[in-house]
Amino acid sequence: MKKPTHAGDAPQPALLPSRTVLIGMTAVVLGGVVGLLSFAGGVSEPLSVVAGLGAAGTVFVALHHLME
Repeated sequence: MKKPTHAGDAPQPALLPSRTVLIGMTAVVLGGVVGLLSFAGGVSEPLSVVAGLGAAGTVFVALHHLME
């Protein structure tokens, strides 16, 4: 059961801003795509993971600077 809210109650802030979630999800998806494509291209599994993580980090930083 919900507690009644009072007119003076401030809404709770979000845990993460939607901008951060959007950038993070995009970075994870694109990093995964790069990792899968590099693995499909014949690169070993550990190097594919490194390629995907590098791409995800690059996308995260680039989108952060782009959306400022």
